[in-house]
Amino acid sequence: MDRSLPPRRLLILSCSATKRAGPKYMPAIDRYDGPLWQTLRTTDPDGRLASVAVLSAHLGFRDARTTIELYDAHMNQERADAMIAGGLGTRWPRPKTQPDDGIEL
Repeated sequence: MDRSLPPRRLLILSCSATKRAGPKYMPAIDRYDGPLWQTLRTTDPDGRLASVAVLSAHLGFRDARTTIELYDAHMNQERADAMIAGGLGTRWPRPKTQPDDGIEL
């Protein structure tokens, strides 16, 4: 395998309730600290084997290199339905300037 080429695999992980403390903003791949994220950091520390994305109840679908704050949000059916209805092009979290759609952010 030619390691000079970008990875052709996409790994999508859910966010983790366990998060690491640290600076106010840090990459999601470093912030999340559940078992899958620990395994990922151990087996692919340089990000050469796969591109990694995260599905977060608070942030939606993002690249795992996106810097994030510490937060606590849980996925529920209403939030999942709203994300699905909006598709990948919908900004998440929803801007506070939009009318209240009944989804607690």
